[in-house]
Amino acid sequence: MKWRDAARAHLRLLIARRAAESRMNQEFRLHVELETEKLMREHGLAPDAARRRALVAFGGVEKHKEALRDDRGFVWLGSFSLDLRLAIRMLARYPALTLVGCAAMAFGIAAAVAVFELRNQMVAPSLPLDQGSRIVGFRNWDASLTRPVPATSYDFATWRDVLTSIEDLSAVSLFPRNLITDAGQSEAVDVAAMTASAFRMARVLPELGRTLLEADEEPGAPPVIVIGHDIWKRRFSGDREVVGRTVRLGGERRTVAGVMPEGFAFPAVHGIWIPLRVPAVGSAPGDGPGLLVFGRLARGASRERAQAELLAIGQRDAVGVPETREHVRPQLVPYAWLFFDPSGIQLGLALGNIFVVMLLVLVAANVALLMFARAATRESEIAVRSALGASRARIVAQLFVEGLVLAGLAVIVGLVAARVGVRSLLAMMEANSGRSLPFWVGDGLAPTTLIYAGTLTLLSAALISVLPALKITSRGLEARLRQSTAGGGGFRFGGVWTLVIASQVAATLTFPAASFFFHRWVVEGQTRDVGFPAARYLSARLQLDRESASGVPMDTTELAFRSRLRRTYAELERRVMSEPEVAGLTFADRLPGTLHPRWRIEVDGEALTTSAPGHPVSSASVAPNFFDVVGAPILAGRAFAAADVDSASAAVIVNQSFVTQVLGGRHPVGRRIRRVRVDDTPTAGPWLDIVGVVRDLGMVEGPAGLYLPIAPEAAPVLRIAIGVRSSSESFAARFRAVANEVEPTLQIHELMRLDDAWASGWLESQYMSRVLALLSAIALLLSLTAIYSVVSFTVSRRTQEIGVRVALGADRRRVIAAVLRRPLAQVGLGNVAGAILVAVMFVGPFESTPSVVETASIAAYAVLMMGVCLLACVVPTRRALRVEPASALRVER
Repeated sequence: MKWRDAARAHLRLLIARRAAESRMNQEFRLHVELETEKLMREHGLAPDAARRRALVAFGGVEKHKEALRDDRGFVWLGSFSLDLRLAIRMLARYPALTLVGCAAMAFGIAAAVAVFELRNQMVAPSLPLDQGSRIVGFRNWDASLTRPVPATSYDFATWRDVLTSIEDLSAVSLFPRNLITDAGQSEAVDVAAMTASAFRMARVLPELGRTLLEADEEPGAPPVIVIGHDIWKRRFSGDREVVGRTVRLGGERRTVAGVMPEGFAFPAVHGIWIPLRVPAVGSAPGDGPGLLVFGRLARGASRERAQAELLAIGQRDAVGVPETREHVRPQLVPYAWLFFDPSGIQLGLALGNIFVVMLLVLVAANVALLMFARAATRESEIAVRSALGASRARIVAQLFVEGLVLAGLAVIVGLVAARVGVRSLLAMMEANSGRSLPFWVGDGLAPTTLIYAGTLTLLSAALISVLPALKITSRGLEARLRQSTAGGGGFRFGGVWTLVIASQVAATLTFPAASFFFHRWVVEGQTRDVGFPAARYLSARLQLDRESASGVPMDTTELAFRSRLRRTYAELERRVMSEPEVAGLTFADRLPGTLHPRWRIEVDGEALTTSAPGHPVSSASVAPNFFDVVGAPILAGRAFAAADVDSASAAVIVNQSFVTQVLGGRHPVGRRIRRVRVDDTPTAGPWLDIVGVVRDLGMVEGPAGLYLPIAPEAAPVLRIAIGVRSSSESFAARFRAVANEVEPTLQIHELMRLDDAWASGWLESQYMSRVLALLSAIALLLSLTAIYSVVSFTVSRRTQEIGVRVALGADRRRVIAAVLRRPLAQVGLGNVAGAILVAVMFVGPFESTPSVVETASIAAYAVLMMGVCLLACVVPTRRALRVEPASALRVER
């Protein structure tokens, strides 16, 4: 129990700190006075002499006070308020360092927090539902293939009957369908065919009507539909009499049974729900369409118990059905893993998190350099405190509090910036994909993210303060103090700082150049001429339903489906072309301005090896009339003919960049090429005959490209381009109506102007360009400040040396040249290294040649760096030259 008594005593001393300090001062004063009187009485000393001898014999009052304070325990709590006030005063005393350091660390913390929050929301989110943390997903894992395999109706029925640790086990099948109202308006929507138990598990009541019931899942039950709040508002104008109305979902009519409240998008981004009819018996393992299965842990049940039950089921199936289940085992997984590939997302976010943490460490190291230079200017103060009895740990703790205050300011700004950044990034992702994000994704910061931010704050504070503090309070502090007071210059930066400063300059030159080049690449991509007026074309992605909303196949064979596809596209083309506003219509698997697949091409007559695996080119498959519709005449050879659409055709058309980059300007028509697959040994497909040449038509990944002929029915998912004489936006609604009349099961996605479709593909690059520009600006400001501080400090420490050399008759210009030689060499070396890195970037990922203006800009920036270095040297050098020679000599003596 002694430790409790000691703890209570320490706490009493801590609470009554002022009274304890007063008693301690009185006790020390009394001891010194008694010793003084003794010396006066026994040795006959004068009062002043006796007091001085008494203080010397006592051994330093302040040192004994510090020792007693340390013995109290919890001394760091008692001194924290003092250190905090001193830290605030020091930050206010150096506003430039405070502003630059805070902004730099805030950016690093914001980036790390944003990546961590995205990982939480994508990989292991907390569902915003009642007891959402207890909702889990189920999947099958094939150990032989090392990948998940879809669960089927067999798995769902088995798990539902056997699992006792799960309640409301549910299944859902997801697919897009056309929603057609009585007014004839058609819209492609995401449909969730879901069991009624899923609504019970979600525990969300409908706004109108009812949710799905088990009776709706019975064979022969009337087909019903439940709609989401957004669709109710948008398609039915919020009509509260919507329950009981009939709508068409694909080719089926269904009765509206209810409307869910705003924000409900379970299981992910869905606003349409229909009953899922799962056969109770009769299905075999692996039979039937894939299902997503999920449920809630029962009261008192744990994940471990549920996983143990699943393992038992898997072992039983492995014995009973070894031909299909020998290597398959069911698993319990986080709910979000049903909708995202956790391996890819986790790896990407983990690498991103490592990158931003390294960025934060780099930023903190730069700030530590500034703090180091500032702490070195306080060397005399620190040495005096050490001589008066302050321990090394006490001085380091005080400097740590200064770093902690700076990091605390940075984390406040960083958290605000992270929330804004996450919100804008999620908006960009939503706009880029054209779909809503899962309902659990929000723009706030989770408690675990705030804890992570606090950890980064402590790490940053330690990096920017503890390391410089340990260096500045290292052994030899008293000797450096004597040198400083004698004019010896005290602490000096060693030769390693040459490499540090040169690296800093090189990075400062490289970051803005990289930002500029990337921004230029984005702008060029957005403004690239596709060769025709894209704003006058309407584009869309088309897909034909293979099954009804109930899961019944609409065609008996693949041949029947292709036949229906051909009839649908032919009738759609005929109907659309009959509209007076339409100038032309064509199909393709990729449209100009969008991303194209890349291939490597072998030219007949060229050697193909692993070191020369062919030429990288872009490709697209287009209808025979594609070039006529987009207004791109054939420059050489001929266009595609109807006979080229045959799958056995070997015709291919190339663009002008292909002729220049791949064929070296040689005549292309009649030459043969083939696509190459590069593995350990290059392998190639059949030979293709070049029959024509067209101008470049906006292949984004690379200008060199080729075109293959395609029939519309050969691709279930196809893109359409419609040339419109008037406004393409005004024709969009009419196109939907015509497509609905032709085939209600034809889904229309991403219906927009072709130039808007192109621009949406660059949103992510635009966002990254802004982030890189912000990073470059912060790196520039931080690096310039750090370089100025370090160079200025190293020169200012030579003040006495400069004064002595001038006093001894040295020429002032030679002295100035000697002072400037090393800093200018450091910055010059950094400029050379940075210029080399910039040149590597030009011929590397950006594959560009700098223009005269760009070269001049880089050179001007290098000159700016030299100017900053000169400015950092001139100010302390002028101050040193003003020192009177006689004063400098007296100091040296």
